[in-house]
Amino acid sequence: MIKEYDKVRLKTGELARVVEVFSDSIFLAEVVSKAGDVDTTEITIDQIQTIFEETERSLA
Repeated sequence: MIKEYDKVRLKTGELARVVEVFSDSIFLAEVVSKAGDVDTTEITIDQIQTIFEETERSLA
C-alpha cells in the first residue's frame, strides 16, 4: 500500500514522491523529469513500477 511521502519509480523511469493519497490507486505526486524539473501531478497505480517506502520527506 502506497503512503504519503513514499518514493516511487514510474514506468517512464522518472522518480516521484507521493504528496497525497486520494485512493488505493490514485495519488498526487511530485514527479522529477529526466531534465530535473519537478511537476506536481496526479498519477495512478498503473503508472508505478517500483515503490520505495519512505519515512523522510526528501526526493534525494
